[in-house]
Amino acid sequence: MRKTQVIGIVALLLVIIGVAMIAIGIKMRILPPPLTGVGFMLIAWALWTMRK
Repeated sequence: MRKTQVIGIVALLLVIIGVAMIAIGIKMRILPPPLTGVGFMLIAWALWTMRK
């Protein structure tokens, strides 16, 4: 696997985990999981831009 493929896979996994964290936080009506989910999305976005 090339480096760009690995970064893409990791970014995708971070997005999936981020969406799950946001959904859990909304369902349970608590703030920390959605904030963590947003952080995961930002990290995934940063990795995605580094990939190119």
